[in-house]
Amino acid sequence: MKSTRKNVRISVSVFGVLGIVAFTGHTAMFAADPVIHAAWQDGGAPELNVDYLVSTTYPASVEYPDVELITGSLTWQIWSTDTDNPDNIGDIGNITSPYPQNFGVEIERPGEIAGAREVKGINLDPQGEGSDANYSNLTGGGISGNLSGDLVLQWSDTQQGGVASLTIDGDAVGDIDVPVVSSVTISGDAMGTIKGTVLYPSLTIGGNRQGNVTICNVLSVTVGESNVG
Repeated sequence: MKSTRKNVRISVSVFGVLGIVAFTGHTAMFAADPVIHAAWQDGGAPELNVDYLVSTTYPASVEYPDVELITGSLTWQIWSTDTDNPDNIGDIGNITSPYPQNFGVEIERPGEIAGAREVKGINLDPQGEGSDANYSNLTGGGISGNLSGDLVLQWSDTQQGGVASLTIDGDAVGDIDVPVVSSVTISGDAMGTIKGTVLYPSLTIGGNRQGNVTICNVLSVTVGESNVG
């Protein structure tokens, strides 16, 4: 992310709110705990091994399958359920989109807020020739446990996309590096750094903040306990 604006460093502890006051899909089955589901919210069913991949081999595992998105779409919906208890949400490894396309992802089980119990990491950073023109969004949904790794989004060279909206009921263990912090709620601790270019409208940290929060353009700030400087 490129910006000529002066950075504002915001430290938030205990509880902080930054912001303006104010299917049908294909299922990838495995003979272990998680079942990975994928759909396009604007219709159609993405095809496994064509539009997306699911891997259980190292560095993924049967317990934490990785999801790699291939076909560009702004309406991806990803969620996980337990094989033995299909009414319960399951775990996901890393969610990635390493292709020169535009991607929008919602981690949400239909009819619910959360789409996974734990997610190892989210790296929606398009790669390859011409990928500077591409962008990615995290469009909503939630994780009922921890986001155990980093969250990375990209905006295009014309500053499109890069918008993060997500609810994490547990801890954010890794770093969060997104161009636009739109509506991000971390009910537990924020253990890594949080870096963005624009904050609009809200970032909520319900537990302890252990890393720095650095936003280049804070449109409005409302904080429970904080230092701004």
